[in-house]
Amino acid sequence: MEKSVSKVKMTKHLVNWTNQLAIHQSALMRGLVKLGWKATMVVAEDVSDDRRMIGWGAANFSGVNIVINPTRSQINNLLKEDQYTIHVFGAAVGYPWGRYALYRASQMRCRIGLMMEAADTDGWKAPFRYIKYSLLQTLLAKRLEFVLAMGALGVRWFKKCGFPSEKIFPFAYIVENSDSQISTLVRVDPKRYFHILFVGQLISRKRVDLLIKSIAHISEDNLRLSIIGDGPERERLKGLAARLGVWSRISWWGALPNVKVRDILTTADLLVLPSRFDGWGAVVNEALMAGTPVICTDHCGAADLLREKWRGEVVPRNNLPELISAIRRRLSQGSLQDKQREKIKNWATCISGKSAATYLDSIFAHVYQGKPRPTPPWYAIKENIG
Repeated sequence: MEKSVSKVKMTKHLVNWTNQLAIHQSALMRGLVKLGWKATMVVAEDVSDDRRMIGWGAANFSGVNIVINPTRSQINNLLKEDQYTIHVFGAAVGYPWGRYALYRASQMRCRIGLMMEAADTDGWKAPFRYIKYSLLQTLLAKRLEFVLAMGALGVRWFKKCGFPSEKIFPFAYIVENSDSQISTLVRVDPKRYFHILFVGQLISRKRVDLLIKSIAHISEDNLRLSIIGDGPERERLKGLAARLGVWSRISWWGALPNVKVRDILTTADLLVLPSRFDGWGAVVNEALMAGTPVICTDHCGAADLLREKWRGEVVPRNNLPELISAIRRRLSQGSLQDKQREKIKNWATCISGKSAATYLDSIFAHVYQGKPRPTPPWYAIKENIG
């Protein structure tokens, strides 16, 4: 006879199977450790070269067990260590060893879940992505016990691919708390200018061209844009800025270490992420933790963090008039005041490692012990926080 869900033994070991030691997972994993969990990261590498190029450094996984590029023997030992261990699969499934681990975990009837973003639904590869995720759902079938989907964007995607709604939980990438002080690096005078910031790769998917066009449509001379990041679109974007006559209103920083980006975020009046698609967009977390409001598109997973207007807005993707209007609304409010910044920073405690770990712990209590289904802490209305 099967045990009722409320009597299933609760594990205290989570194994996170992913691609690298990412700076948007370290705070969550350490948060679990502080709650009494044993936590293990199984990854292909510490930090990939492309991430180092955009400013990532070594993440703090203090107290977390680390396994890099595991052998099949190591994989099997982890899977048979404890039948109550929870195995969360993410980007590792993009590697042969990760697919082997997922297959073996299913075969051994381990506790299995996914932590993943939505897939990009544009381009000729889009139908194949849908088939891939739908096939994953079919293959795992009843063996899959939960999906930690990145934002409402991820929730919609996994439902579309056939995953059961009751197994899908909105989740988020979580960045480190910042001890940043007001940056002395910034070239924008806060007394004279409204400072807009973009942070990210200069690739077509990020739609930085749309942001530059928006600046060209706004005649107010007190607006300045700083672009932090590098990529294959850099020269084309610089040419666009010159042709539109906004070159003097834009600062091009190139790629900077993440710690410097966090400093500069403390000086911005607004972060804009105009992406055609972003599975999440961790810079949104970083901005809110610095007390800086955000405009992003409805195809960014992190749009989930902007449910109240006082900390940002969500606009339709690829929509220049809507982006211009949103920027103008923020510009009309003037430079960000200390009280506004402090209010946003206070709210952002709900996207800390401690808060996310507590939420994840509650998800597992729901799945394995029949406790009430939890609500993401960042969904709570906190209008009066301050």
